[in-house]
Amino acid sequence: MRAVKSACLAALALVLIAGPASAQQKAKAQLMVRSSEWTAAFNRGDAEAVARLYAQDALMMAPGAEPVMGRDGIQAMLAGMAESGVQLQLEILDVMSEGYLAVVNGKYVMTSAEGEHVDHGPYVEVWWSKDGVWSIHKDIFNSSMTP
Repeated sequence: MRAVKSACLAALALVLIAGPASAQQKAKAQLMVRSSEWTAAFNRGDAEAVARLYAQDALMMAPGAEPVMGRDGIQAMLAGMAESGVQLQLEILDVMSEGYLAVVNGKYVMTSAEGEHVDHGPYVEVWWSKDGVWSIHKDIFNSSMTP
């Protein structure tokens, strides 16, 4: 009886330990897909599709610019960037999630339409899941290039 009880307790412990890790892995996978959608839409010049990945009351803080609040403002800012023909490459370095919130940090590389290096640096995004759909709530990126 003791062996059965010990086996049941060990199985329960594994479920409790694996549960949060599994939820974090699921969130990370979903956020990587959303990030890929962001990059693909931006690189094809579709600022509207990119803006749909943000919460209505999202905040974007870009280097050398005043903070932009709201999906419409973010769309206008991104449209200006997209019109210039720049392309972005994003690399996720880390994802931390707990429940409906996640923090993603990574690095970006921006190139001109001609393929010349324009900028690079780190970024941090705070994502929020509502009804199982992740959207960006806060987005900040910094240039690592010296002026």
